[in-house]
Amino acid sequence: MEEWVDAATLADVNSDGREDVLIIYTNTYTDEEQVRILYNTEEGFTQTTLDTSFNTNVPGVAAEDLTGDGLAEIVILNGSYINILYQDEAGNFEEITEISEFDFSGSKSQNVKFADLDGNGRTDILLTNLYRSYAVMNQGENNFTLNFLSEKFSPRDNASTGVADVNRDGFPDLVVPTSEGVVIGYGDLTYYGTTQD
Repeated sequence: MEEWVDAATLADVNSDGREDVLIIYTNTYTDEEQVRILYNTEEGFTQTTLDTSFNTNVPGVAAEDLTGDGLAEIVILNGSYINILYQDEAGNFEEITEISEFDFSGSKSQNVKFADLDGNGRTDILLTNLYRSYAVMNQGENNFTLNFLSEKFSPRDNASTGVADVNRDGFPDLVVPTSEGVVIGYGDLTYYGTTQD
C-alpha cells in the first residue's frame, strides 16, 4: 500500500504523560484519508489505525479534551467542515459530531486553537483560515454552536492565531496577524483594535 501524510501533530492522546503522534494520511489505492496514532510507550511507539476514513484532503488535525473527562478528542479539519472523534475509557474513538456550517469562501480551514472562550468551563474551538475565523462554542453533551468572528479576524497568509490572557482579566483573548497589523480581541470575541490603529 502506498500512502502520504497530509497532516500530523503531537498530543498526549491517551493521557499517560507522553506526547503521541497523530497522523492523517492518504491511502493512494482507495484515495481515502485515515487516522493513525503512534502511541509513545516506554518500549517505543505502537501504531493504531482508526476505523474511520475521509474523502477529502485534510489540511489539519489536533487533539484536546472537549468533554472534561481527561481523555483527548481528535479534531479533524476536513475541508469546509470539521469532524470530532470522541474517545471512551477503553481508548476507542467514535465519530459523533460533524460541524458543517462553515463558509470558508473556497479556502480550507487551516488553524485550530483551544480555549474556554466564554468562561462556561468547557473547552471551545477557534478555527481560522485565510478568509474567516470562527469560534466553535462547546455547549456540552456533544453540542456546539458557531460564532462568526469579525472579518477583522482574518489571518494573513497561513498565520496562526494566538490565544492568551493578554490583559490579565482572567479571560482568554485573541491575537491574529492580519494585513492590517496584529488584531487583538479582548474576551468578548469582538474586534478591539490593531497594532496599526
